[in-house]
Parts: sequence; structure tokens; C-alpha cells
Amino acid sequence: MAISAAIILGFGRIGNFIDGQIFGSLTDLPWGVKFPNVEGVRHPVVLYDGLKNFLLVPFLLWVRSWGVAPGRVAAIFVIAYAALRIPIDLLREYPTSMWGLPNGQMLNILMVIAGIIALAVNIYTARSKRERPDPPQNVSESGSPGFRRLALAAICIIPLVIPSDATRDIPASYGTRHQGLEHSWMYPNIAEGLEKAEREKEQGR
Repeated sequence: MAISAAIILGFGRIGNFIDGQIFGSLTDLPWGVKFPNVEGVRHPVVLYDGLKNFLLVPFLLWVRSWGVAPGRVAAIFVIAYAALRIPIDLLREYPTSMWGLPNGQMLNILMVIAGIIALAVNIYTARSKRERPDPPQNVSESGSPGFRRLALAAICIIPLVIPSDATRDIPASYGTRHQGLEHSWMYPNIAEGLEKAEREKEQGR
């Protein structure tokens, strides 16, 4: 489940790059990319994130080879996914914030915390089952097909909704392609914020 999610999210990031949806901060590195509708050469952060997702696949296969309890690989995936995304998101410019931190970073932290809690619960549950001589058979297992499908959907959807609009004015960029897109709490008008971030960065040089 988690391994499939890592692969899906990896290819999803390639799609983000092809569509030019998300860009990073300015860079003079040779692999920097010139994105449409934005000044300067930028870090291809979605490619970094996609590579990270693909590299998680062999790691998760290795973890699974331990014969761990059902659900543990998924919890480890959530922790690794979000924790490794934190340094990548340092290369993005978030003009909007949540509780004093950039939107994406705050959500990364929340995902790490959720993954740690899920891992702790999984370990505790597995130990409790080993200590019970005759566990009841009618208790719903975390590894049941229904739970796995629900968890897979959550793992795939939650990272994708971490707001790309934090570095992209969605209505301005896609309004001609998708009629009816308007600025809202989900799609804020961040043009001024991006310009301010650029000015502050230039002044800091």
C-alpha cells in the first residue's frame, strides 16, 4: 500500500513539473529551470520531491522485509515522506504562513507527528497482541482490505492537497484553462506576497 503510494506520488510530481505548477526559489545551479510566468531560474523542487518519493520505494521494501506488523510500513512512510520533504520545502518561497510557519512546512510537521503517533500505536498494538494468549477473532485488524484501501487513499490524497497555491497563483495561472476559478481561501491572491518575497531576497544579497 505505502509502496504503491510512493510510486504514485513520484509520478504525480513529474506531472506537476511538466505542467509547471510548482517552482522553487531562485538558483544559479546548472540544473535550475526557467518556469513560465515567473522570473529567473528556479529550483525544480517537484523533481526533488519526486526523486525522494521514488527513493522511498527500496527503503520501504527493505522495511517490509523485516516482517513488521500490518500498518507499520505505512506509518514509516508518512514519517519519512514528510520529514524528507521539510528540507526540500526550504527551497520554496511561501508568502503565506500558518502559525508563524510556511503553510507547507506546518503541514509537513503535522504529518510527521501523525506518523509518529500511528507508529507508536502500531507498535503498542502488536506487542499487546503478542502478550494475549487467545486474541478475539472478531476484532477488526488494521491490515484488513477495507482499512488498507482507505489508508492508501488518504496517503495519496493528503500530500497532494498540501497547498500548491502557496507558491502559485492558481486562478491567474489556470483561469483561461479552467473557467470559473476565482481567488478564495483555497486559492489566495499571492501575487503581492511573491513580489514582496522577491524584493526581500534581492535586498538581502
